[in-house]
Amino acid sequence: MKTLLISLLLLSLRAHAEIFVGTGLSTTTQGRSVPILYLGADTPQYAAIFSSVGVKNDVYYHSAYQVSYFKQTDLDQFWWGKIRAGFGGGLHYAKRGLQDGTTEEEASDFSLGPSVRVSWQVAPWTVIGIESFTGIGSVNIILLSSQQITTMFLGVRF
Repeated sequence: MKTLLISLLLLSLRAHAEIFVGTGLSTTTQGRSVPILYLGADTPQYAAIFSSVGVKNDVYYHSAYQVSYFKQTDLDQFWWGKIRAGFGGGLHYAKRGLQDGTTEEEASDFSLGPSVRVSWQVAPWTVIGIESFTGIGSVNIILLSSQQITTMFLGVRF
């Protein structure tokens, strides 16, 4: 009997989150046009986003990962699609290296900071948008460094 009640309760719940999968361009790679993987779970009130970008050749590599969480709201209709905007925070980690002959240099960054996201649902399944992240990372206890990352994305929501 308990199993039947629990099963009916679970079956009566509806999922309110939509999954988002997209690609785009990011300023993480400092001007290089490298496609980004943009994934997330999205509701009218909240969004959790993960993005990853990387490039590698014989002398250089750069990998970056970002996780963001937003409190968001549906603003209004723009032409035929819904606009959704959010404000939240994120974490960013990047690692890059350069190998020139026998010497090899590596560096990594970690930053935490506020993030803003605006998306426009241009078709029932298609979304375009922009996300901007300003990360504050501590180089040492006295000097703070900041990093501005902007991502433009195009994807599907289902």
